Formats: sequence, structure tokens, C-alpha cells
Amino acid sequence: MSTTTDFQSIDFGVSQEHPTIMQTVVVTVNPSSLLSDYAKAFVEEAYRLNYDKAKMVDLKAEEVFNYLSYLLTKRLQVVEGSCPDFRNLKLLMIPAYFQYVLTLIGVCEDRQIGLKFVPNLSSKSEMTFEDAVSVSEKIASFEDELQLVHDAMPRDIAGDINFMSTALIGEYVAACRKLDHPMVTYCTAFMDMKLQEEATYGVLYRRLYGDKNVIAQALIAEKRKLL
Repeated sequence: MSTTTDFQSIDFGVSQEHPTIMQTVVVTVNPSSLLSDYAKAFVEEAYRLNYDKAKMVDLKAEEVFNYLSYLLTKRLQVVEGSCPDFRNLKLLMIPAYFQYVLTLIGVCEDRQIGLKFVPNLSSKSEMTFEDAVSVSEKIASFEDELQLVHDAMPRDIAGDINFMSTALIGEYVAACRKLDHPMVTYCTAFMDMKLQEEATYGVLYRRLYGDKNVIAQALIAEKRKLL
């Protein structure tokens, strides 16, 4: 009796791959202390670079924080397809680094691991568009001093897969896939990204990229690079 040693050559014709069953992972964006620190640093830098103008404009950290929270709310509305006043947003001036972070937030799929990442916002801004324009005009006063962009609210609902597949697990930035660049880990800490169902999906986030507190200290130390 002959024996078969090459078992990998056997094909019964019933083992074809079927379409991936996608599971949705909701990742919550939390405007928190680091965003507040960024707003404070933004105003401090405006005063450092042009004290007389900053004194005249009277830009405050609290209103910058509220304005950034408003932009976050609008970005989530765009992603959800529920932003009827999107065309008005082209009037707003946005800090360049924050605009970059906004482009990272959106819906993403990784079919290799069968996960769809969807953003959520922990709390929505109550700021009106008129108030947002008022703060934007103050910020626009520093176009020559700070890094700002105009008509730059992202239109695409898609986000960045590297960013959307990261979250804070405990005090660590973790990911369920290998990241292309460490910058997204800074953005994860900056946006305080959390899993809505950590008990269910947290076990998938097995790649650790750093302690949130250490990243926060680095962001604060190098804050001028982001302004």
C-alpha cells in the first residue's frame, strides 16, 4: 500500500475562502485634558510671537478648546453623513496640526482581520456656527505667526486605518496591527481614543506603542512644532 506524505496536495474542493464577516469596532474620541493643553499652548504661543496683537484680539484658551470641540463634532457629522451645513465650514480657519488629526478620524476597514472601525464622540459641542466664526476670526489674526489652514474640513468619510485601529488600553497606546508611523500614536493619546467595547475587543490590541503619560510629556515638550 502506497502512502501519501504530501498532504498539502490534497484538495477536496470544499475549502475555498468565503467573504470575510466584518465586525464593527466603535472607537470613541474624547476631547479631554490634552486637547485643553493644546488650546492653552496655542494661545500662549500667539502671545509669545506677537504680544500686542494677542492682547488686542483677546483670544482665550477656553474659547479655542470649545472651538476645537466644535470642529470635532462637525467632523463626526461629516463621517455620519449628517452635516447639512458643511459648505459653511469652508469659512473657518483651522490650526494645521488639528486639521491633520481631523483627517485621521473616519470609517476604516481591515479585511485581513475582519474589522471595521467607526468613530464616535463622547460629548458633542453646543457651540453655534456664529460663535465658531467669531473664534475663527480671532485665530485668523495669527495667520502670519501660527500654522493655520483655510477651507480645510475633510470631506471624505474615510479615516486613516493606522489611527483608527489604535486605542488607549489602560494607560498604553495599543494597536491591533503594525503601524506605519509613530505619529499616529501621538494623535491617539491627543484624542484620548477609547474602545466602546473594550471587554470584547481589547484582547485584539496586542501591539503596545507607549505610555500615554510619556507621550503627553513629549507632546508638551515639543508643542511649538505642532503650532
